Amino acid sequence: MQPAFHRKRLAAFGTLMTGATVTMLDQLQRFAERDQPLDVAAEMARLTLRIASQALFNIDLSDESCTVGQAVATVNKLLSEYLYAPFPPLSIPTPRSVAFRQHVALLTR
Repeated sequence: MQPAFHRKRLAAFGTLMTGATVTMLDQLQRFAERDQPLDVAAEMARLTLRIASQALFNIDLSDESCTVGQAVATVNKLLSEYLYAPFPPLSIPTPRSVAFRQHVALLTR
């Protein structure tokens, strides 16, 4: 993992984060000029997803932030539930395991 955190790579991450943040701030300015309400939590989630997806996978998922964010939250919730109550196994088609597979499939497509 050391090459991923080399000084040159970290500098590129800083540039990526700055660029994504400036883009988001420009969009927020447009909302302010039109006097429209803004969901700050959703905008911050979109920014985080944009930065993480570009830094880790070199793709921009910010347009799919609602879908991806909800899928990640659901998978995390279901995995947490499964760790505390691992029965029945995920191989048995219970509502929990079916939902888990559907959301994982959404994230891996």
